[in-house]
Amino acid sequence: MADSLEKAAGAGVYITIDGTKYEITPFSVGDFIALRSYIRSKRIEDFRKSAEGMDATERRMIITDLVSQSISELELNEEIISPEGSIFMLWRLMMRQEPELTLEEVQQKLNETDLEELDAIVGGLNVPEEEAKNLLREEID
Repeated sequence: MADSLEKAAGAGVYITIDGTKYEITPFSVGDFIALRSYIRSKRIEDFRKSAEGMDATERRMIITDLVSQSISELELNEEIISPEGSIFMLWRLMMRQEPELTLEEVQQKLNETDLEELDAIVGGLNVPEEEAKNLLREEID
């Protein structure tokens, strides 16, 4: 895992997904900011699914609260190692080469990928905890 990131810090590592070769470089602070937005969006989506029949004013207040809640380092780390979070971060890296690529397209490409290959691709993207903390500190400073 750390080896993959060390390689990416140099010239980058290359992976092939669905016949297309992508250069994978280290995560940026912007990637972590996007992941935080993604987590908030998921919270709101989950709430909306369970809030049918709730008063509109109450829904707005809860959504406002969800948007303003901070996301802890632990939550961020848990999301990065989850399948959805790993795929989200992979999508962010693939977009550097193919900006028009959507998250749904990446999910589809990965659905057609051999499971062992997918595990190797996504497993190599996880950031060691200390590196993630350092990036988060940079974001806050």
